[in-house]
Amino acid sequence: GSRASAGFSANLRSDMYDNVQTFAFSNIDKFSTASIVTRLTTDVTNIQNAYQMLIRIAIRGPVMLIFAMIVSFRIDSQISLMFIAIIPVLAALLVLIIIKVHPVFKRVFRTYDELNNVVQENVRGIRVVKSFNQEDHEISKFEKISEKIYKDFAKAERLIALNSPIMQVCMYTCIILISWLGAKDDADEEGEAKPGLFRRAETDEAGHPVIREERVPFRKNFVSDWTEQYTEAVKSNVNFDSGIVEGGVTPEANAALGKIIDAFEAAGASSGQQA
Repeated sequence: GSRASAGFSANLRSDMYDNVQTFAFSNIDKFSTASIVTRLTTDVTNIQNAYQMLIRIAIRGPVMLIFAMIVSFRIDSQISLMFIAIIPVLAALLVLIIIKVHPVFKRVFRTYDELNNVVQENVRGIRVVKSFNQEDHEISKFEKISEKIYKDFAKAERLIALNSPIMQVCMYTCIILISWLGAKDDADEEGEAKPGLFRRAETDEAGHPVIREERVPFRKNFVSDWTEQYTEAVKSNVNFDSGIVEGGVTPEANAALGKIIDAFEAAGASSGQQA
């Protein structure tokens, strides 16, 4: 990306310079030297930065957006509709920022021409400036234009800085709505989680491994009981004076921990089947 943008700006600058050599006298009267210098330096640099951002973000961003929307709608099409609702809001706010910032940048680029013109006049007539003791006047003229550029740029950057907060607000709004709607969809009338598919590997009477499935309620007290069993099983082997677990983790602790993990996996499997 960096090499491509640098090469693009080098070719553009070379073509612009070659085009200046073909100017007629009417073109030379229309474009000042300061304006041509600005076009060949500042404007080409801005185009280079925009081109570099374009090939890095403008191509990768839409592709990521499209695939993210496809995956989201495959998981839950109803909840994913909030993305369709939030995108126009985000786009409208960003377009509003662009409308406000664009005139400011146009004014800044015109002021750049004035700044280059002041510097050129000062350098070209430096002997005259010193002969008539006009250094303070030239410094004051330069500072006035420089202050104007500073104020316009500060105003534009303050508006551009609103991009990040707007995107963050939209993103976290989506996260909150997804969490709320997802929890509401998975809860029953009593506010408890709906039953999940519970799978357990066991052996039958002949010693053959089998997978047993049953739907069990995934409630707070359902998991907290197993968590309490695991805690008690581990505490029974802990020497609180030394902080060392004596004799390793007991089978009771492993069994309780397995039940907790199975419960969370069952809840995830149930959500996947519903989607």
